[in-house]
Amino acid sequence: MRANIYAGVLIEQNKKFLLVQENKSEFPWYLPAGRVEAGEQLLEAALRETLEEAGVNATINGVLKIDVFPRSEDTYYLKVICTGSIPEGTPLKDKADEHSIRSQWFTLEEARKLNLRSDEVTDCIERFLAGDIHSLSVISHL
Repeated sequence: MRANIYAGVLIEQNKKFLLVQENKSEFPWYLPAGRVEAGEQLLEAALRETLEEAGVNATINGVLKIDVFPRSEDTYYLKVICTGSIPEGTPLKDKADEHSIRSQWFTLEEARKLNLRSDEVTDCIERFLAGDIHSLSVISHL
């Protein structure tokens, strides 16, 4: 069986959440996230994707959710969404490249009005606001 593994990061600052505008699929908004590359640790991938897509160096603080489900008979999908932080006042990405168009802060209410890639964005924000955050120790190989 083959695995497709993805890592994402939800970053909150002053009750706003960092989202990235993707450069594909009609430019929807999503969390900084992407595939874990061969030989890369999960949290390394989360940090790399956050830098590539949002233009910021983050710190990973916790685990928000883990999704696992079959994609086909011989492939399954694993996605881990972490929580993270960046220093206040850190400049965000504002120039498009192959990874994303830009990144920006949004409240939950503002995010609900965006063209989101999926409802997963608001679900993650709601989980965060409810305090549904787990220790990084749930991941055995950081």
